[in-house]
Amino acid sequence: MLVVYLLNEEPLYLTMAFYSLQMLRKHNQTIPVRIYFIKDNCRDSRKVGNLKDVKKRIGYISQKKFFDFCDKQNIEVVIYDDLDLKEETGYFSAQRVVFADCLKEKVLLMDADTFIFGDVGVFFEIYKDYDFVATKNSYGELKSVAINGRDVLPFNSGVVLWNNGWFHKYGEKVYDYCIGLKNKTHPMGEFVHSVSVECGGREEFACSLFVIDNDLKFTYFDASHVQKEKYQGPTKVFHTLTGRWPHFYLRFKDKLPKKSPLGLILISGRNYA
Repeated sequence: MLVVYLLNEEPLYLTMAFYSLQMLRKHNQTIPVRIYFIKDNCRDSRKVGNLKDVKKRIGYISQKKFFDFCDKQNIEVVIYDDLDLKEETGYFSAQRVVFADCLKEKVLLMDADTFIFGDVGVFFEIYKDYDFVATKNSYGELKSVAINGRDVLPFNSGVVLWNNGWFHKYGEKVYDYCIGLKNKTHPMGEFVHSVSVECGGREEFACSLFVIDNDLKFTYFDASHVQKEKYQGPTKVFHTLTGRWPHFYLRFKDKLPKKSPLGLILISGRNYA
């Protein structure tokens, strides 16, 4: 099993991931974690808009501090220096092509803007009989979409459990799906343009297409395990919208590992600077 995060050099996303990883390690010190880190000088960063004041309100985490934390918490970091996204240059979600390099059979993918309140390792046992597990995306909450003649409530791709090696296979196909949807050469291209500004959600819908096209056995996370956008009460993982991350950081910061009088963070009795 493996927990995966995908990051680039955007300070905001490093900061969100830093706190997410702290919470993850608070609840499980041994589960394998891998960071796919793309050195792109923020080339492919999403627009962060008014979140630039996070640096003033909360403070950005430097790359050095982030990497030091990963080293001390036994978190693997895989660095890509020259990822060529070709036609998708500038589109962060297309960086998921690097997942093709991951041959693990069981992978829990989590976005940086997630808050962890329990041991996510239990997901691998609870959902072991499925190829794919996720939550519904925003319009999937409202209505189903016909994909290959099958009515489906589309998935959110921010917290996803992939079993049976499908994570690797999705990494091999995600680029082609994104290009087809963006250029409307895929039959669903017009639909995605109609529900997503500038087709920005094409990777998320690509995920749904991949699941249905490959006839994967899927289900949706129980709300006691994963929630998104609207916090409904106790859960193990809460995936917020990036724009709402500062609000929920302030709400949940008491759930972070505590600091000692010396200014060190305490995780399961261990201190680190």
